[in-house]
Amino acid sequence: MTKVAIACGGTGGHIYPALALSEWMGEYFPGVETGFVVTRSERTRRMMSNYTGKVRCIGARPMPARISPAMLLFACSFLGGLVTGMAYLARERPDVVLGMGGYVSAPLVLAARLLGFPTVIHEQNIVPGRANAFLARWVDRVALSFPSIPGRLDRKKAVVTGNPVRRKVGELSAEEARTRLGLREDRFTVLVMGGSRGARFLNECGPATASMLPPERFQWVHIAGEEDYGRVGRRYGEIGVPHYCTPFTGEIEVPYAASDMAVCRAGATTIAELATCGLPALFIPYPHAVGSHQSLNAGYLAERGAALVLEQDAASPDRIASIISGLEAGGDKLDGMGRRLKGIFEGDASRKLAEVVLSLAKKGIRQNYNH
Repeated sequence: MTKVAIACGGTGGHIYPALALSEWMGEYFPGVETGFVVTRSERTRRMMSNYTGKVRCIGARPMPARISPAMLLFACSFLGGLVTGMAYLARERPDVVLGMGGYVSAPLVLAARLLGFPTVIHEQNIVPGRANAFLARWVDRVALSFPSIPGRLDRKKAVVTGNPVRRKVGELSAEEARTRLGLREDRFTVLVMGGSRGARFLNECGPATASMLPPERFQWVHIAGEEDYGRVGRRYGEIGVPHYCTPFTGEIEVPYAASDMAVCRAGATTIAELATCGLPALFIPYPHAVGSHQSLNAGYLAERGAALVLEQDAASPDRIASIISGLEAGGDKLDGMGRRLKGIFEGDASRKLAEVVLSLAKKGIRQNYNH
């Protein structure tokens, strides 16, 4: 039995690729057992509700963006996570440790490094986040989602694998998906979403944009997050446009299949899923993302004609409505964007990342045996 410990942060951008990888390895490598180390939160519990393996929760805090008294709390939390991580590793004895990014992955991966376990990190975005940028110098391999290697990384360690996507994404027909959501088959369908937690800006813009487009031609799917769901759903109802609104879905393949285009943030996992489906998108990057990584993600695609990008300060509802109307009227442009988006990333990301992880596991096993 080969044991893989996976540490990932508390957002869907980190957790869903990890789950996709675990699912793939479980199907194709029955001798592999995965275990997760995550933050303790209701959102994490919900995203991992279908995972049946071992889950260990450790306390961790994100590193403050600037020097402040919060740095002391962060330092204490990090040291606590490091100690907890060492105890977990000493008990479970995994053959390899994989960090999928996010602040919870840093203490476990560093603990693994200190104890001599083989280590891999996976970076979903075009530029490394703070945790992965810190860990990159210490780990054995760095797996990347985008087909480019940032200059700050050691090219000898870096390998482009792509970003694992849940298996069901891209398999459903539009007809079946619209039936499941109670939508019409003959209307242009726009998906609005802001990631696993929703996005207040998009929750404001979605209904406002819908009110500017003819309801006999358009319908809307909106994933609003828990906080805004009730208000957003009521607003669509007041406008009187056909819509399906939900706070969260564990079956993201259904909204994707039902839609003709997306208006969304530019997180790496959202991009990987859209690319798998070939679903064209208007990206409105989150302006406060660390290192402006969402703008850089979206810009990479826009430069290659695979997406449209509108920065948040320029994204008024009338501007968004104008772009959507233009894409709906000119189907060739929309189709071309979808084809180019689908062609940017190589397929088999789960297999490629699994090969990197398991090759290190075998190497670690041989080293332990030789000792």
